[in-house]
Amino acid sequence: MEEKPDPAPPPAPRGAAPVRRPGPGAPRRIPSGVLLGGRGEVEILHGEEIYRLRRTRGGKLILTK
Repeated sequence: MEEKPDPAPPPAPRGAAPVRRPGPGAPRRIPSGVLLGGRGEVEILHGEEIYRLRRTRGGKLILTK
């Protein structure tokens, strides 16, 4: 399966720092809002395990198994 190139990042909100693409070999950087959407929580399937990534009321991220 051929890997597709990453789409262009969305425009940064006014006053926000621009999103920078990492150089070759660097890990992909994905804004947490893209992963979580408006729900504040997402399940990630890794192998046979399901992990839950959620945003706390304080704005931090917690990853649990």
